Amino acid sequence: MTGRARRAALRVGAALLLGTLSACTPLYLPPVPERIEPTARLDVRATGSSEEGRPAVEVALREVPQPGWLAVQWFSPRNVEVASQSVRIDGESGGQVVTFRLPADVESESGRWRAILSKDGQFVRQVAIEVD
Repeated sequence: MTGRARRAALRVGAALLLGTLSACTPLYLPPVPERIEPTARLDVRATGSSEEGRPAVEVALREVPQPGWLAVQWFSPRNVEVASQSVRIDGESGGQVVTFRLPADVESESGRWRAILSKDGQFVRQVAIEVD
């Protein structure tokens, strides 16, 4: 084998080897995103009850990371919004209990009432209350 033929054979062999090796390795390595810490959210525990035939919802504020308005929208058993209430909360409100009662000017009726809790327009919790 001449030197020229040997070099050509080595080139062909190197090209085949390189092609075979590159087929076994991934062509794209996805980037690893930086760790993003979740934003602190309002932490509440809400329970509904019926007091004298009127729905009420008790909200235990466990953690309030930012000040804002805690609101409740009342929905009757006919699925119609009949009232809304709100209270201002801040960082010092953590550990407190807030009770919302259906306003006196709204007629109560038997069935399943819903209280939708939100903070500054963002949904927090829904509570269903059975009224007899």
